[in-house]
Parts: sequence; C-alpha cells; structure tokens
Amino acid sequence: MVFADVTFSAESPHLPTNEVLGFAEGNKNFGVIPLPKDDPDSSEDIYRIGFNVPLSAGSPPSNISTSYLQQYLDGQGPFALSSDPSVNPQPIHIAKTIWATRFRTHAAIADRFLIRMGNEGDEGGVVILVGDAAHIHAPAGGMGMNLGIRDAIFLGPVLAAHVASTPESLVENDKRLDEYVGDRRERALSTIKLTKRIMGLASIAGSSRHLYTLGFWIVRLLAKIPMIKNRLVWNVSGLGNR
Repeated sequence: MVFADVTFSAESPHLPTNEVLGFAEGNKNFGVIPLPKDDPDSSEDIYRIGFNVPLSAGSPPSNISTSYLQQYLDGQGPFALSSDPSVNPQPIHIAKTIWATRFRTHAAIADRFLIRMGNEGDEGGVVILVGDAAHIHAPAGGMGMNLGIRDAIFLGPVLAAHVASTPESLVENDKRLDEYVGDRRERALSTIKLTKRIMGLASIAGSSRHLYTLGFWIVRLLAKIPMIKNRLVWNVSGLGNR
C-alpha cells in the first residue's frame, strides 16, 4: 500500500470536497480523501490518496516520487482524474507531493507482551510491549492507533502501582502485570480478527465491478438501520473492545 498527501494541477468537479471516493476492480484499488486546510487563507486543496501495489509490480520505492504516484492514479484511479488526454478530455495531474509513505498490509502479534529480564530469582527489569510493537494489522477502520492508545491508558495505573510496590505488595502487583498483558493480548487478537474480516469482505467485493457496486449498496442500506449502524460504530471505534 502507498499513501500520499498531494495537490492537483487544477480544480475538478470530480475531486471530492466532503466525502471519500473509493475505486476497486479486480486486485486494484484507489482512494481519494479531501483534507482540511492547515491555513484557511491557502488556495491549495490537499488530498490524501491511497492505493495498493499488486505483488506482480514489486515493492514500492523507499523514496516515492510524484511520477510514481501519477502512474498509479492513471492506472487505478478514476478516469476523470487521469493525466492521459486520450482517456480524460480534461486531463489533470498531481502538482505536488507533500508527504508519501509505503507499507505492507499484514497481521502479526507478539507471543508475549511482557518480558522479564535477568535470571530466575534476580530482580531484573521488565519490558512491556504496547501498540505496534505488540500487534499490527491491516489499516481497516483505522483501529490500530486507538488500540495502541488503549494499551497505554490501561497500562498507566497498573504500572504506577507496580513502581510504588512495597516488598509486601510486589507479588500482588506483579500478578496485575500478568493479568494486564493477558487481557491486552486478547483485545489485540479480537481487533486483528475484525480487520481480517473487513479486508476479506473488501477483497471479495473488489474482485469485480458488479460485486463492488452490490457491496456498496448493501452497506449503504444496512447503515440506515440504527441497530446495525450503532453496532458497527461500537466495534470499529474500539469502544466495544476496550
């Protein structure tokens, strides 16, 4: 996957202003998201674009150029935003790349979130893994950051109690550390399972234009049902998996 913040050479009625545009066909996808302006007086409209790079194309370069982004916009994006005049009668191209990054979508989780240093019986240090050091997954729903933040929030009181332990309370607070990492690992596994489910459905929907259109309307209709909409928000926000 590649994400980048860019500006375009000209205004276009096909550029979104307050919505996310997504395109998928076969094993290719492309998304365009309008971003709020840091400077209200600026005349530049900034957009975040994102797309997958098929395995057959090899890994994206470490230094992603504007021409590389343009190549995938022309190949996987909407025709109305193409820079090729043979495809788009009013060609538009990426004027400037503000920021760009690449990453690989995969899921992984550490076997242990807590590592005790030193030999058995020694008073060695303790290493606790949180956030991306402990678990990673596809960015479906943007749940990774929230999961990492919750790791840190719930670690706070447990760690404070452990640091303030007296010899009499050390064993009990040491047990609280074990309970904390056990709980956070279960929460991470639950989130990974949800992201895999979302990516699996997206992969099926993107296998053909007809399935993508059908999936879009199914999701749109289901989202109008309050119970389903609330359940979706509850799970994706992380409130249902604190």
